[in-house]
Amino acid sequence: MSQEPPQWAAPWGEPGGEPAGEPGRPEVPPPGPATAGPPSDAPVVTQPTADGAFLPRSVNGLAVAVLAVSGLYGLTVWAAAIVAFAAQNEFEDGVLGAATVALGVITLVQTVAQLVAYGFAAMWLMRVYQTASAVAPRLMRRSIAWTWLSWWVPFVSLWFPKQIVDDVWRVAASQPGRSTARATGGWWFWWIAASVTSALTSFASRSASGGTSEVSGFAPGWRVFAALFLTGAFVMWVRVVRGVSAAHDAGPWTPYFRALPAPVSRAAGTSGHQGV
Repeated sequence: MSQEPPQWAAPWGEPGGEPAGEPGRPEVPPPGPATAGPPSDAPVVTQPTADGAFLPRSVNGLAVAVLAVSGLYGLTVWAAAIVAFAAQNEFEDGVLGAATVALGVITLVQTVAQLVAYGFAAMWLMRVYQTASAVAPRLMRRSIAWTWLSWWVPFVSLWFPKQIVDDVWRVAASQPGRSTARATGGWWFWWIAASVTSALTSFASRSASGGTSEVSGFAPGWRVFAALFLTGAFVMWVRVVRGVSAAHDAGPWTPYFRALPAPVSRAAGTSGHQGV
C-alpha cells in the first residue's frame, strides 16, 4: 500500500517559496532594515513581514470590552430575576407597584447591554477571523460575514458561532510556539442552555386567551434558571475570549503551509511514495 506525499494548498505562492506576485498583491520586499518589523514599543499593526508572516493588530483592548459588557449583561439578567419575584406578587394582587416598574427599567437596560455585547463580540470575532483567514483561508469553514450574522440568524445560530471560534483557535494553535487550542464545548453548552431557557421564560410569561397572547406573569423561577445557565456560559466565555486573544496576539502569524512539516520529496530516495 502506498500513499502520495501530502500536498498543501498555500494561501498564495508555492510551499517554501516566495509569494507569487498575483495581480493586486504587491511583491514582498527582501529582508532589510526597513522590513525588520516595528520596534518593541511600537503599536502592532496588520502587515506582512519580509518572510510572508503577519503582524496582527492586538485585540486585547477589544477583548476587555467584550468581557466587561458581557458581564454587565449578566448582572442585568440576575437583577431582573430577583426583582421578578416581587413583581410577580404585585401582578397577582392586580397592582402596578415599584417592583413592576423597576423590572421594566432593568429589562430596558438588559436589552441595551445585550445589543452592545453583541456588537463588541462580533467585532472581536471579525478581527481574529481576519488574521486566521489571511494565513489559512481554506481552513475557515464560514465566510467573514457570519462573524456578525451567525449570532442571531435562526437555526444556524445554534452552531455557526462555535464553528468560527473553533476555526480561529485551531489555526492559531497550529502556529509555531502557540499552545494547544482548548475545547469550546463547555462554553457552547451553557450558552445554548441559557438561550433555550430564556425563550422558555418568555413563553411562560404569556398565555393565550381568545386567540391573543396576554401577559400571565413574570416567570421568576425560569428567570433564575436562565441566569444560572448564563453565568456558566460567561465563566467559560472568559476563558475562550482570553485564550483566543492571547493566541492571536502572541506574535507574527506564519502562513499555514509554512508551519507544517515539510512533505516527503520525490528526490529523497522514495520516489514520492512511503511504504505502509
